[in-house]
Amino acid sequence: MTPYRNNQEIVSTIQRLIAEQFGISVEEMLCGRRTERLAWPRQIAMVLAWSHTHAALESLATMFGKKCHSTVINAIEVVRERRNTNLRDQRAVCEAERRVAKELAVFSDDIVNKSNVFPSPGQPKVRE
Repeated sequence: MTPYRNNQEIVSTIQRLIAEQFGISVEEMLCGRRTERLAWPRQIAMVLAWSHTHAALESLATMFGKKCHSTVINAIEVVRERRNTNLRDQRAVCEAERRVAKELAVFSDDIVNKSNVFPSPGQPKVRE
C-alpha cells in the first residue's frame, strides 16, 4: 500500500478500483455518457472520492470530467437511495467501499458505518 500525497492520487486510485470492479476502463468511467453501465460506477466512485478526501465538490466534479459540483451532490443522493432500496446495489457499494478502504489503508469504524460515509449533502461528515 502506497502512501498518498494528494487528493488527485486518492481519486485516481478510487477511479481505478471502481472501474476494475465493474469491468470498465477509467476512460469509459470518465466519459460523458450516461448509460447505466457507466453512470452507476462513476457515481459510486464520486461518493467514495468525496468521503476519502477533503476536496471541494467542484474540484471533485472536475476530477471526474464534470463541470459542476451539483453532479457530485446528485451522485451522493443516487448512491444513498439505491443502496438503501436495492440489495444488489447495496452489495456493489459495500464491495466498492471494502476495496477502497483496503487500498487506502483506512479501514475503520467510520468507513464501515454507512451513515458516516454517505452523510446528507450539506451536513459535515462525522469523524472520530
